[in-house]
Amino acid sequence: MSELTGDLPAAVELARSSLEKYGASVQSVEESSDHVELRNILGYYLMLSGNLDEAAAVLQEVFVRYPAQPLTNLRMAQVENRRGNNEAARRYLDVSMAAWSGASDRYDLVQEARELAATL
Repeated sequence: MSELTGDLPAAVELARSSLEKYGASVQSVEESSDHVELRNILGYYLMLSGNLDEAAAVLQEVFVRYPAQPLTNLRMAQVENRRGNNEAARRYLDVSMAAWSGASDRYDLVQEARELAATL
């Protein structure tokens, strides 16, 4: 991934391009779980790049069909935290933590969520 080499603009463009190409190749993007993964990736890279409004807009598209999607809620919590809106961040994070309540402590996303929770 481009993020690993520190090239966030390239990572954003790769994720954006993947989402656009995927959208052109399926009948209904909104009904596909792959669209969720691609939006989470794009939203994450946009957030890391500081494009918080665009990141939120990309992630919000997932909530239209999957309002309790745990990774999307974690990413929105991170966006809201970076915006300084800890109350909203906590609400999103609560959804993720509830979904992952039975997950192993070694699960990297659970660790990420717990680290964020400790800062709110």
